[in-house]
Amino acid sequence: MVVQKFVQLLLSLSSAIDHIRNSQMQELQQHKDIARLRTEAEYARESHKEIEILQTEISVMHERLRRLDPTGPHIYGQYTSRLAQQQTQQQASGQAPAPFLPPMNSAPPSHQQQQAHQQHYSQMPPPGAMQGVEYGGMQRPAYEMR
Repeated sequence: MVVQKFVQLLLSLSSAIDHIRNSQMQELQQHKDIARLRTEAEYARESHKEIEILQTEISVMHERLRRLDPTGPHIYGQYTSRLAQQQTQQQASGQAPAPFLPPMNSAPPSHQQQQAHQQHYSQMPPPGAMQGVEYGGMQRPAYEMR
């Protein structure tokens, strides 16, 4: 009877040890998955930013092409097709398209703006000899001093 209880205790102890080992292996695998998912999420965020930047560039280039050649369709793929459709819808609804850039042939600054600009810079002291760059109170260690 004592031997049976001892055997049962050993079996339950070995199953508890197996359970602990399995839990540790699962935890290790979860940590690896978390690390992998973090890197994938960071890659996805960077890719999303890059896509937004590229879409902005395409929109700007499409706008410039439209200004240079207003009669041409300038559709080179899905994105420019969508841009052209948006432009057509805005024109049909009477909305002015949102400008991406200032007009290419903008008027030169007015005489008053030029005078204000000149007055501002004439009040500044003349530049002296260039001394170098100082970084907000940061000092170099002694071994970097020249």
